[in-house]
Amino acid sequence: PLPEAPGVYLWKRGEEVLYVGKAKSLRARVRSYFHAEGKARRIAEEATGLDFIATRDEVEALLLEANLIKAHRPPYNVLLKDDKHYPFLKLTHEPFPTLLVVRRVEEDGAKYYGPFPEAGALRRIKTLVDRLFPLRKNSGYPMKRRRYPCLNYSMGRCLAPCVGLADPEAYREVVRQVEAVLEGRVDGLLQELEAKMREAARRLEFERAAEIRDQMEALKAFFSTNQ
Repeated sequence: PLPEAPGVYLWKRGEEVLYVGKAKSLRARVRSYFHAEGKARRIAEEATGLDFIATRDEVEALLLEANLIKAHRPPYNVLLKDDKHYPFLKLTHEPFPTLLVVRRVEEDGAKYYGPFPEAGALRRIKTLVDRLFPLRKNSGYPMKRRRYPCLNYSMGRCLAPCVGLADPEAYREVVRQVEAVLEGRVDGLLQELEAKMREAARRLEFERAAEIRDQMEALKAFFSTNQ
């Protein structure tokens, strides 16, 4: 039986994935298809099987849903109302990438995460990334050189590559952490950050250890309250 837990479900016809959806309660959401009308009823009638993946919370399910839609391109997810496109998060392909919200996937070497059927959830995730990870934000795409760093630099929310202050290796590490969040690998990232926090404390770098602790607590709070 389906669990009363958040997660992602995949309606399938044979080996083909027809539709990917997320739910706060897998059991309740899948049951609703058999009492629905329109597209939901058509999906349930056409499908010959159902797979599901339970997750820790709904935000983790949201990220997993977006990655599965991208991987399988299910026909009932691709058919968008009024010819509108679901938004994606785009991590640009540059020496110092930035994170953008876009409506179209291009062959430009960038990494795309999505599509996100819920724009509100996408905005919450981007706000989290903007607050916790010091990617550049105000220097355009592609990056434009600036004379002076913006306010985000003084707030510790940007490494300021646009004025030549960012260490490339440190910036790549930030990008890797952002990728972990957007790919739903939060537990692994938290373990990694905890190890770095302990190492910073061992080296008596207490300010750095406190910064990592705050970053971890913010990640934990976000993924436990956005359910």
